[in-house]
Amino acid sequence: MEFTLRTPEGFYGRVYTYGFYDRCFFRGNGGTANVLRISGAQGYPECGTQRYTDTMTNIVVVQFSDYVQTGRDKRYNLTCLFRGPGEAVVTSGYIGAGSGSPIPIEYLPAENSLSSRVRLLILYQGRPTTTIAVGDPLTFRLEAQDGYNYVTDIFATNVIARDPYSGRSVQLIDRYGCPVDNYVFPGLDRSRSGDGLEARFSAFKIPESNFLVFEATVRTCRDGCQP
Repeated sequence: MEFTLRTPEGFYGRVYTYGFYDRCFFRGNGGTANVLRISGAQGYPECGTQRYTDTMTNIVVVQFSDYVQTGRDKRYNLTCLFRGPGEAVVTSGYIGAGSGSPIPIEYLPAENSLSSRVRLLILYQGRPTTTIAVGDPLTFRLEAQDGYNYVTDIFATNVIARDPYSGRSVQLIDRYGCPVDNYVFPGLDRSRSGDGLEARFSAFKIPESNFLVFEATVRTCRDGCQP
């Protein structure tokens, strides 16, 4: 079975069979034609291919970021029909990540005190949340707790999202305080309330995981932090 993805721009994401992110995949290297080949010996059943009489089928995931799932990713149903000694390949239309029932993602916890002075919150519609779906608009906020005001002297680096069970993680802000991928997670700006830093982003998930924990390294600067 063979799946070909053609894009107008270079593709740097990952194409894989559903449930086999680390085993049956193709990683884009900037080309516009990307092919995932699922060989008969390997693909059935090791890559999740299922067979029903003269039909073999599999679900292929197109993920535009190599490490996280976002709202623009797609799933395709790939089906092969055997007709005598030959075979024919047909594909269905795609199933968008936002269609049907949303996939829950649990952020544990919604509010995490990093120190006695600064706390990290994940907000949905202005309130801390623990359950959302891919694509939901969220706010990542670092704020000084009551009694401490670091309006001009708080800075964050090494922001990551990780699965607390598998240990798999993705870096969002690097050690210099800059975003790794602006589409997945933008740079941190001053919050509107003026008591911390925040970023607005669309919810994503780490493949084959429904749990995320956000972490950040926060430092304070007496005379104001450099951007």
